[in-house]
Amino acid sequence: MGNWLQFVTEGMSEFKPTPSENRDCFKKSYNVPHTLLVKFSFDTIDDTDLLEETLRPRVESIGGTIEKIQLNGNHITPCVQVTHAKFIFLPFSVWKFFAYILR
Repeated sequence: MGNWLQFVTEGMSEFKPTPSENRDCFKKSYNVPHTLLVKFSFDTIDDTDLLEETLRPRVESIGGTIEKIQLNGNHITPCVQVTHAKFIFLPFSVWKFFAYILR
């Protein structure tokens, strides 16, 4: 983790591999038969639709399924916790996500 902390403190904003390099790799070698994509309603950096377009042909070619759901919030929403007394309050969208995946 040492290098990552240095990259963040120095303001690194690009990722390796790049998103387009990842998509190229997924087109050829993605092998997860049942995929759930989670899109958030207020996320300015969301690439879920593009990722779905990239993955769908590959997933269908291996006989799999791909499903996309949309939740309120942004990509940080699942990480947010507000504590009060002995209870942990999570946004409704997080509970909805858990209910969806546990059904």
